[in-house]
Amino acid sequence: MSKCSVIIPLDASPFSRRIVPYIRHVLDADQFACVLLHVADPVRGRSAVPPLPVAAAWPQAMYTTSTDIEYALHPIYDIQQEDSARAAAECALLDVQQQLETAGFETTLEVQFGDPANEIVAAAQRHGAALIVMATHGRTGVRHMALGSVAEDVVRHASVPVLLVGPAAGDMRKARRITY
Repeated sequence: MSKCSVIIPLDASPFSRRIVPYIRHVLDADQFACVLLHVADPVRGRSAVPPLPVAAAWPQAMYTTSTDIEYALHPIYDIQQEDSARAAAECALLDVQQQLETAGFETTLEVQFGDPANEIVAAAQRHGAALIVMATHGRTGVRHMALGSVAEDVVRHASVPVLLVGPAAGDMRKARRITY
């Protein structure tokens, strides 16, 4: 019997990691495989601004700053920045991966770049996930309107159930185990 995939979005905050004990308590490691998903902002490489035009009397290209010269000699391409950001995010998730694997879960790490809600929903579709489990700050009122809510967007657009765990979540021992 193959295991059902569960998408677990995590950011760099300690708050998002509070979901791990709930996952271990509510999900059965024999039935579910975890995809730890980090969605980062898109990255851009760095290169120099174009050099100032040259004149016949001064045939060497001119740059305005020493930084422009450095980037002209050693540009940093988008793919290099993305690879670096991906490696840093994966490294930051290793402790969560280890906790879940110690509890018996099969886990994989995935890093995507873009809008968090869109990438979470896309990951659920890509992996044929049965569930999305994520922490939410549970903001309401003006703070919610000003900051928006990734969790709300995911709930609206996901084609699978979404389990949200807020900061005021009660005693997890009262939570029932999810079976598929």
